[in-house]
Amino acid sequence: MKALKISLAVVAALILVLMLIAVALLLMFDGERLRQQLSQTVEQRTGRTLALSEDISLSFWPQVAVRIGPSSLSEPRSEQPFARWEGVSAAVEVRPLLAGEVVVRELQVRGLEATLVQQRNGQLNIDDLLALAASEPTASPQSGPTSLPRIRMDAIGLENARLTFRNAQGASTRADISLKATDVTGESEALSVGQLVLDAQVASADAQVALRLNTPLEVHIASSHLALPRLQGELDLHHPGLPQQRLTLALTGQAGLNWGASTAEARLDTRLDGSPVKLALEVGAFQPFTFKLDLDAQRLDVDRYTKREAAPAPAGGPASAPSRIDLSGLNALNGQATVRIGELKASGLTLNELRLGMSARQGRIDVAPINAQLYQGTLTGSASLQTAGNRLSLRQTLSNVAIAPLLKDLAANDKLEGRGNVTLDVNTRGATTQDWLRALQGTASLDLKDGAIRGINLAQVVRNAQQLLGSSRAAALNTNPSQKTDFSELSASFQISQGIATNRDLSLKAPLIRLAGEGRVNLPDQTLDYLLKPTLVATSQGQGGRETSDLRGLTVPVRLTGPLANPDWRLELGSAVTDTLRSTAQDKLQSPQTDQIRDRLRGLIGR
Repeated sequence: MKALKISLAVVAALILVLMLIAVALLLMFDGERLRQQLSQTVEQRTGRTLALSEDISLSFWPQVAVRIGPSSLSEPRSEQPFARWEGVSAAVEVRPLLAGEVVVRELQVRGLEATLVQQRNGQLNIDDLLALAASEPTASPQSGPTSLPRIRMDAIGLENARLTFRNAQGASTRADISLKATDVTGESEALSVGQLVLDAQVASADAQVALRLNTPLEVHIASSHLALPRLQGELDLHHPGLPQQRLTLALTGQAGLNWGASTAEARLDTRLDGSPVKLALEVGAFQPFTFKLDLDAQRLDVDRYTKREAAPAPAGGPASAPSRIDLSGLNALNGQATVRIGELKASGLTLNELRLGMSARQGRIDVAPINAQLYQGTLTGSASLQTAGNRLSLRQTLSNVAIAPLLKDLAANDKLEGRGNVTLDVNTRGATTQDWLRALQGTASLDLKDGAIRGINLAQVVRNAQQLLGSSRAAALNTNPSQKTDFSELSASFQISQGIATNRDLSLKAPLIRLAGEGRVNLPDQTLDYLLKPTLVATSQGQGGRETSDLRGLTVPVRLTGPLANPDWRLELGSAVTDTLRSTAQDKLQSPQTDQIRDRLRGLIGR
């Protein structure tokens, strides 16, 4: 956008120069002498060479008309061309001049080409021209307002102009511009354009933008105000990261600029993927840039226009390069925004009735409140970003959400079911995404009802433990998507420090078992190390009958280790299980049991 802004400014300056040349030729026409004088004047004042075409024609009736053929302007103190043009033509009616009115039938610039170059010190190759324009004397305030004649122009045209901007790193941006204004009328106080048509194509190394605008134009000189009251157009964006590599937006609305007060406003309507989008922007100042933004969209699918990062590689696998985080661009933001989106898809999640407010000031952005409906529950929270240190703070509360579809959309994980609450209060800082994970600290909690852990049946694991007794090492457990551990309640809280989430109060309640647990989740490495302690508290005749009733109260430790997305489950068959069985056996032996049960229990504990 900066390159386009500079390009348009250069176009306007060059058109003004060419108009002055055309007017000078109208007033005093001696082709050869005039070329020499103009070239000498330009070289003396700018150090640039102005090479005017010998193809110059002038007529005086019924129009004063001038046409200049191919010409060029060089770089300062160099023969290298800065700008060239194929032709300039202007035609002014003679008779209206006698009545104090200027009627321009034609003013056209064809084939203008110019190259803007940014040096390593940040200077541009047009700084000398801008400095010269700024040093021109202005009218004294005591001289009073200048009375301008009434002006009428049939058409002003800029045809096939090409502006190239090359930055200090050598990257180039090219803008091809055509501009036509018709039915232009004005005087000292105001100027109006019946129809202004702009067609611009901007191309960089990996993107192309086409902009077509059609609008009336009103300029009120006394109040320093410019208005585009009925703006229509189309924005066409080509980029390899877009769906079908293309995005087209039809635009309607209005815009205004007050160059005296450095304010602007715009109200635009468009449709994105068939969904209405309304945008209202008020600019309170350009330096520093101050704004107020209101965005209202019926539906927005961000994932269609962004590439989601791949999930971190499991431990031991190839790690993907961390993405750099640079929030320095937020330093220029100073304002407020309100966003309302009926349905938002982002990072795999689907949110409904999203409402958020944002304020930006001095390198800090606060987003609060954040309210949305998602996965049969609600989201409330806040977030903040600070450019100093690339800091992030996040507070979120999910209430009464269905956890299974949430995890499936967010992390492609379907290992946990249930409905309940999730809270998160964390902060971090760093230069990369991996730094953010390693510096993460705060708290989190989980409280679910009526759900299940998919892939394993812990009650069955406890009931089958007797088949593995006597082993001196851990026994691997096979997981199966068809198996699950149902629960009526599941809760856990986490303390997070340097990216390590530590839990000591995991609690699960189910009809057949009770489960306690503790462990750690390593977020930077995406691994976990957890010890679960399921205890059989009830039995079912259909799931073990009388034999498993003898194991009631038995706790069989199960350890989870490895990649967070797919951990290994192993029984820890050590002294803990043996001691538990010994205690259970003693209780059984003290009760009136059959000899058969007594002998079996003694055999299990090796006595």
